Amino acid sequence: MQPERVNWPDKMGGFKIVQLYVDGEPYMRFGDAHGIHGHILREALDVLGIRYGTMKNRQGYDIPLAKGEKYRASGMGHAYVVPRLKRAALSNNSLDYQIGIDVEHAKRIAVLEPEWTLQFG
Repeated sequence: MQPERVNWPDKMGGFKIVQLYVDGEPYMRFGDAHGIHGHILREALDVLGIRYGTMKNRQGYDIPLAKGEKYRASGMGHAYVVPRLKRAALSNNSLDYQIGIDVEHAKRIAVLEPEWTLQFG
């Protein structure tokens, strides 16, 4: 079974978000607003069965590299999600990876997930 392209939250609120390409295909993963982007990326890669190298983040945790043989994290930041309206507002960036929201990636997700509205700001 193919993993879902986006793990849309079912509760309203703030989340951290990781945007990535796997074998050229866009994926988007939401995670705990109080977690770290590296843990969200690790979980996504583990679910997708992708091997990755690691680096230390600012707190000394081992986190996946932003790019590997089969994947590339193209954006990271925060999202405010309203599932009832199928709406997500993406903003901000990741301090560990020094990247922000990838608008082009989000536009590709919006085409593939047309029932959801993505906003940037």
